[in-house]
Amino acid sequence: LLHGPPGSGKTSALQRMAAHAIQRLNGVVWFVTDPHVDSILLKELRQIEPDRPLIVVYEDLDGILERSQQSMVLAMLDGELLH
Repeated sequence: LLHGPPGSGKTSALQRMAAHAIQRLNGVVWFVTDPHVDSILLKELRQIEPDRPLIVVYEDLDGILERSQQSMVLAMLDGELLH
């Protein structure tokens, strides 16, 4: 979880982590927009490629919580929906 004021380097840190995961680890970076749909797709991805490195990004978590059921987002953050 990255938190801080604008300009503190959150996006830069995320970009470096994503580049490392993709280029060096053959990983996947997933940007969550709809927790309900994304949880289904991520579960499928985990069944197909269970060992592939994965970074799940919740850009603007406050906005996602406003648009979605809070319980769904919290369950996804806990990893409950990915098993």
